[in-house]
Amino acid sequence: MLDKLNDKSTTGDKMLEKYFDAENIQYWLAFQILMGNIDNQNRNMFLYSPQNGTRWYILPWDLDDSLRKGERELRRSGALGQNSWRYGVSNYWGNLLFQRLLKSERFRTGLDKVVDKLYRNQLSPNSIGDLSKQYANIVKPYLSRMPDVERMPIKEEQYDKILNELPKEVEKNYQDYKNSLQSPQPFYIDQPKVENGELVLKWMSSYDFNNKEITYHVELAKEPNFKDKILDKKGLTETSVTTKHLPKGQYFMRVIATNSDGKSQASFEQYRVDTTSLFGVLSFYVMEDGKIKVDVYENK
Repeated sequence: MLDKLNDKSTTGDKMLEKYFDAENIQYWLAFQILMGNIDNQNRNMFLYSPQNGTRWYILPWDLDDSLRKGERELRRSGALGQNSWRYGVSNYWGNLLFQRLLKSERFRTGLDKVVDKLYRNQLSPNSIGDLSKQYANIVKPYLSRMPDVERMPIKEEQYDKILNELPKEVEKNYQDYKNSLQSPQPFYIDQPKVENGELVLKWMSSYDFNNKEITYHVELAKEPNFKDKILDKKGLTETSVTTKHLPKGQYFMRVIATNSDGKSQASFEQYRVDTTSLFGVLSFYVMEDGKIKVDVYENK
């Protein structure tokens, strides 16, 4: 299975047909997307293959990130980051299995039907609102008692606000999913290099499901807010740009892809500033000897 997954001569549809189950993956993805459970691109799931079987099935495991976007933003402003790609199908683009399947129009059509079905029924805003209030009636009385009260991270009025806005969060997740199908997909920035005395900035190509033309906006600055830019080029069709070699210091590079419909997407890279993450931003250093060292982000 792993050999075929990495074999580009085999189409995603053929790989899916032989080793996976379309309905299983489509329902798994649809549920995660609508619930906003974003911490499962490459983990927090089980891969199960029955004994003597040839197919693999994805089973949910850790769902603790579900319906928490509103809570996180309420507890810490900027928690969701800027230019985030962590929504809809874009959240899964970095996973080779999901990426290959999502490139299949047949798979996307099936996924779209499942997302719409769940959104109209079990995971509709009304259904989520009713169920969450039922659970809240049971849970809430205990939150003001020992020992729960000592570990309660929010105030009662914040609890009520989060509870009342859960239906809107599902609605937002649904709209974000639809938007992700019309937007370029995230991509990676290559490590900057020095060639012939100049600094070469490169990145991988973005992908558009509708084959729309994609252009790139690349910026280079000394600060992550990009107020004082060393380089600022828009409308690039190439995936590289060359500039003068820079003196010793820390620098920030940002690349945004935009399709002909005006939909934009940041690269996979992110840089943490205080309480928020800046998506699409690569931090790197020019060392004393002129070599380049990328500032590796660690999720702590």
